[in-house]
Amino acid sequence: MTRPSRPTSSGPQRWSPMRVVLGLLAALALTLTACGEPPLAIDLPARDGHVTDLAGILDAEAIEAALVDYAADGVDIVVLTYTTEGANCGEAFRAGREVVAAWDADVAMVAVAEPDGFADVDAERCAGVQPRDDFALGRGTREEITEVLWPPLIEDNAWSEVVAVGAEELFAALATAEEAQR
Repeated sequence: MTRPSRPTSSGPQRWSPMRVVLGLLAALALTLTACGEPPLAIDLPARDGHVTDLAGILDAEAIEAALVDYAADGVDIVVLTYTTEGANCGEAFRAGREVVAAWDADVAMVAVAEPDGFADVDAERCAGVQPRDDFALGRGTREEITEVLWPPLIEDNAWSEVVAVGAEELFAALATAEEAQR
């Protein structure tokens, strides 16, 4: 009785350099595909002035008037508020980037919360600042607004004040940067 022949190994198999490169490229492609950012939770509306308050939390007329004045002085600031399930700071950041690009603004302030979350201090909600040019604004201004000035106002649900204070600081910083470039 003879046994069927089996392939024999002459030792450990070696990976050719081409196989290693192809394997690494495949792993990288899979990682990049799997780790992409999720889309915004809303369809970004067309720009209609400086304030788009989909959440209904702002004194939009007063804020619009101030932002029109800032724009006349050369700093275009826009505001977007909205609610969505799964609201978080990543959503606010992505929305800010898209708003600045789509609305051709110098800087966007975005506030996002879970449905009915703007009035609920325990709900997930986030506000952020996104400039078109990070270097024109600088990190210090953004951090001052979002980490020092805004938190007590957000805690008090004073959303119109959040926007007004942010707009004042952004205008001062960007107008100063623009003058320095002249």
